[in-house]
Amino acid sequence: MDNVIEVLKDDKAVFFINEEIYSLTAVMKTAYIFIEKVYIYFDYEKEKLIRVEFTPKEIKDKDF
Repeated sequence: MDNVIEVLKDDKAVFFINEEIYSLTAVMKTAYIFIEKVYIYFDYEKEKLIRVEFTPKEIKDKDF
């Protein structure tokens, strides 16, 4: 696998990231930006290949 591959299915975004290019720490820090809008799941698909899964949170109307 190359660098980053994106698979969209069932309201999920799945990214496979090569850890030889991006460290787990860098991936986690970047994912933190999206923490209010999506649930984030990290796992190793295989050695040096990080699986990142984003699932949207249900957005509720905010009172302004």
